[in-house]
Amino acid sequence: MMREKFNYPVNLQTGPHSYTYDVDPTFNHGFEIMQHSRLSTEAKKLLATKPYREILDPACFDLAYIDGLVDRFEKGDAVAGAPLNDLVSVWLLCQTGWYS
Repeated sequence: MMREKFNYPVNLQTGPHSYTYDVDPTFNHGFEIMQHSRLSTEAKKLLATKPYREILDPACFDLAYIDGLVDRFEKGDAVAGAPLNDLVSVWLLCQTGWYS
């Protein structure tokens, strides 16, 4: 958009001051957090006990699907696309917690 609508020097989108997602269209924050950050180990520990089962109603949520995502993640399989978004959402729910 900046190239088309403004007289913007696109060359500024490269170099040490640019964001990774400016120069790599495949970059995904969720993937980086779940696969390449220190949070990955903590996420695996938290999700291993499947605490989301305490609050998610199986009438509304496909718990077998979520369990499968969690199992894949624990094994080290990289999840991408919509399943990655689902996994991140479940992890954030568990990370945030809830009150009963």
